Amino acid sequence: MNHQFDELKIALLSATEAHYSRLHAQCNSQDLYGYSLYTDDSVTSIGPVANSNEKIPVSVDDPLHNYYRYGPQEWLIWDDFGLFGEVNRIIASIHDRGGLSFDAKRDGILEAAFEALVILEGRNVFGPRTDRRFVVLWLSDSADPVMNRSARELNSDEVFWAYSSEYAE
Repeated sequence: MNHQFDELKIALLSATEAHYSRLHAQCNSQDLYGYSLYTDDSVTSIGPVANSNEKIPVSVDDPLHNYYRYGPQEWLIWDDFGLFGEVNRIIASIHDRGGLSFDAKRDGILEAAFEALVILEGRNVFGPRTDRRFVVLWLSDSADPVMNRSARELNSDEVFWAYSSEYAE
């Protein structure tokens, strides 16, 4: 089964890099700030979600600003451009195979997604690590520690602190 997690990571690297590149070309690159691989606790699929400054519905001085800025569940750019089909085919295959518990499959899928983001961040795919950029692995309606781990490891200290003011426990 480990080869499937490696296959998933490779597919995530390809899909995410292609998606971000296309999104960056279509959006005002100065305005695009947030990018996430998004799933839920069942991890039956993973897709991208992004946001731009203009789509944050509150002003910077609003107490809910960090909630909207750092919460992918509130972001508005959901189009995956059809690039994540292979990713989700591999995830379905992982879930369909026997041999591992659900938790082991879930953990392997999340680790593959996290590692893909770390590799892409290391390649500077998301641009320089500044206080104007936020990248995260997100699980809707979850308190999974991988979210805080990814926010800490993929972003500047200043961004992690701002994220933590709303989301870290």
